[in-house]
Amino acid sequence: MSGRVEIDFAVDRIRLKEVMKLTSNVNPNDEDQKAYGPLACVKLSNGIMAVANEDGYINLLNTKNLKNLQHWLAHDNAVFDVKASPDQKTIMTASGDTTIKVWDVSNTKEVAAIEKAHHSSIKSISIYDSNIVASGSRDGSIKIHDLRLKEKTVIVIRDAHRNHVIAKPRRISAKTDPVSCVTNVVFDPNSPRIYSTGANDATIKLWDIRRHTQTNRPRRGLDGQLYINQPYLQVHHPSRGVHCGYSHLLLSSFKVYAACSDNKIYCYDNFGSDAEPVKFTGYHHDTYLRLAVMDDRFLLSGSKGGGAMLWTLGNKRSSMYYPETTKHPIGQLKPDENDKFDTNVIETDWDSLSIFTFRDDRLVCKWTMQHVLESERKRLIQNAPMASIQDDITIEMSDIIDVNVLRPNNRLSNVQVSA
Repeated sequence: MSGRVEIDFAVDRIRLKEVMKLTSNVNPNDEDQKAYGPLACVKLSNGIMAVANEDGYINLLNTKNLKNLQHWLAHDNAVFDVKASPDQKTIMTASGDTTIKVWDVSNTKEVAAIEKAHHSSIKSISIYDSNIVASGSRDGSIKIHDLRLKEKTVIVIRDAHRNHVIAKPRRISAKTDPVSCVTNVVFDPNSPRIYSTGANDATIKLWDIRRHTQTNRPRRGLDGQLYINQPYLQVHHPSRGVHCGYSHLLLSSFKVYAACSDNKIYCYDNFGSDAEPVKFTGYHHDTYLRLAVMDDRFLLSGSKGGGAMLWTLGNKRSSMYYPETTKHPIGQLKPDENDKFDTNVIETDWDSLSIFTFRDDRLVCKWTMQHVLESERKRLIQNAPMASIQDDITIEMSDIIDVNVLRPNNRLSNVQVSA
């Protein structure tokens, strides 16, 4: 490719627009309970976002003005995951109380539930359609449920991510198995297959849950449930023999992003092939940190000890003309220079060019991207190294993207605490 490249979008800076604190029923003076922050969120239609909290509550937020709309107790334990139905009218929550519940967003009423879906905490759920949902648990199993049936669990994958090297012998009846903990389940949007990760086995697996498959046909047990023993595909950690796991798994435009406990984020462009994954460094691993991808142009993650990390993806399909940054993030979104709180959850909205970060002290920050100035745009287009995306681009990211933050002396005056 040669000639000039026209830039239709570029970022000049990312500004902190609004902040607020989530409603909480926890006594802030209680030292044992003061860190009940968000663990997951999902963006709904009409500018609404559902936030799942460690104290078992769900918050509904208006993303336009960052206000609390609803707040209710969904579970008697931490809510580890929340997902939206295809019609956006209901949300599904998964909790440490071993149940999965379905909620009507309009009136916050429970409309369905899967009681005792697992023997231990449910860490992740994924919705295939309005009736089929997959769940992964600390008990080491993946289950597929059909909400239309009386006996809702229809497929079981036992010990989906058990690390047999470091695992100790255990009774089959054991209700929890940290060595086998399933951290993520994600349906393939194009077929009835499930991607999954575990906390200790350093492997990403793809399971085919169809009854008729060439590789591993599910077998029906005496209880009437189908059991799967072998994955359809699996990809091991690039460094064989390491003992690590994955805290979050994300699919975007046929790419698989996985946040690993070795403090790297791996991107697989062709899952199952022998190609080496792209490695994003500068990530600080924690069990609850989440990833987000914004229009295939930015990769974001939560961060330990303050802020959220950003990398550029350099997607050639997009006209976003920044080189891919893998060795270090381009910046960190921190509401003030002294921010030491963990930012666990990230959500984005490309339509409004907004990024939402959620801290473990329940502070929600809304960041907005600003278009690059016209004068800067012309300078970038006229810059010789920018003539072709096949050229060796050497451009200082700080010259293009800048993160503006409020100073410590006026941040608290902008915090809106809901009653």
